[in-house]
Amino acid sequence: MLRLPRSLSKLLRAPGKIGKPLEVKVRPRARKAARTAISTFATTSKFDSNPGGLLMKSFAPAGLLPKSPLVVVLHGCRQTPESFDAASGFTRLARARGFVVLFPEQTTRNNPQRCFNWFRPSAVAHDRGELMSIKQMIEHACQKHRIDRSRIFIVGLSAGGAMAAPSSPTTPKRSLVPPSWLQCQSARCATPSPPWAQ
Repeated sequence: MLRLPRSLSKLLRAPGKIGKPLEVKVRPRARKAARTAISTFATTSKFDSNPGGLLMKSFAPAGLLPKSPLVVVLHGCRQTPESFDAASGFTRLARARGFVVLFPEQTTRNNPQRCFNWFRPSAVAHDRGELMSIKQMIEHACQKHRIDRSRIFIVGLSAGGAMAAPSSPTTPKRSLVPPSWLQCQSARCATPSPPWAQ
């Protein structure tokens, strides 16, 4: 003879309870707050002729001393300065170490994917295009924050890394900066203690 579990046998002896829908109260799972990229940058609309049509965003921590370093950060495709900074933490490091961050921003008008046009000769010519706009931003930041011109660093990710390449001392005709300045692409900058943090 098949023996039913005690709980089931008790239920079968109470026919009035059979067939009633089982009500289970389920609390909705609380959604985690979305991680949004909040802008901490100052936007400079007029910094020179801006032939490349880029946007200039920058961050300078409170109490910045004269002769501080400048780090130029070139974002990748489909990124903005805010999203790149949220992932990389450059402004947090700038507050801790005391340097200025310059974020040139590509526009969808120049490139639908927000990529810097490093592959177009007209964009990387030293006297025009996007490269010239970045050079003008650097000069503007140097004058405004009294930057130590021997401590200017350029980093980039993806298309931003490719755009940083013309600043290499090996290509002086298209260089953004003098040979004493450091040009650094993403692979070379993946170190525990980058030079601007020292």
